[in-house]
Amino acid sequence: MKRVVGYYSIELGAGSDVGSVREQNEDAYHTLLGTGSEDELFDALLIVADGMGGHAAGEVASEMAVTNLPKHLVKALSSGQNNEDIENVLSECVVKTNMDIFEKSKEEDTRGMGTTLTAGVVVQDRFFYAHVGDSRGYLLRENAFEQFTTDHSWVAEQVALGILTEEQAENHPRRNIITRAMGLDSNVEVDSGFIELELSDQILLCSDGLHGLVTAGDMMEICVEEEPEDAFQSLIDMANSRGGHDNITVVVAKIGEGDNYDPRARGDGIKSVLGNIKNLFSD
Repeated sequence: MKRVVGYYSIELGAGSDVGSVREQNEDAYHTLLGTGSEDELFDALLIVADGMGGHAAGEVASEMAVTNLPKHLVKALSSGQNNEDIENVLSECVVKTNMDIFEKSKEEDTRGMGTTLTAGVVVQDRFFYAHVGDSRGYLLRENAFEQFTTDHSWVAEQVALGILTEEQAENHPRRNIITRAMGLDSNVEVDSGFIELELSDQILLCSDGLHGLVTAGDMMEICVEEEPEDAFQSLIDMANSRGGHDNITVVVAKIGEGDNYDPRARGDGIKSVLGNIKNLFSD
């Protein structure tokens, strides 16, 4: 799926698969490409969530994450407060979404559920992101493919402390233990930041069902060779071919040149994000 908006374009591919072992898919994702207008550039909303809890509770948590976050975001932007600080607005909306999931987790059927969340909003030439858990975000730029999120997991903390090497962490029996997630407490610490985008950049968001089986090098190779609408499925297929022991979710967004591209151009992309997300919930 591709949309040209103003000076830029964004091409998107996304999907989720139950994998080769699990009986149900507790991952969820949500994507939105904006329609734009003559005085705006481009915008997009990208979200990946990986639920946990069993007995379908994880599925409830991840679906709430990808559904409630956009609603909180449009409400915050509609208020007119802090509209110039998208990073903080997005983080605050993640905290509110966490509370929604936490309150739901008090019910008997969903007790103890939680989810990871990696989300981002493209506004003009910036990608603002918020992150909780061990799903990941990567940036592909020219010949470099870098993870811009930090895993909130036990093994990642051990690697940071120098106790484990990255190679040891990959096969450690505690590699699936996460130390931060949505819905486990009334509050949550959110990692956030932004990336100054450049032409041909690609953003890849994924659950650990992908990055646990597919190396960064393999992800990069596929994203370089294929367009997003094909790349996401190739990545899912590769994870399944290597065991597919978990649900697999992938979102790939590629920044391109629009019909009227001008690298000097700047505009107010906030209106575009607000207007397009509003359209989702206008019915």
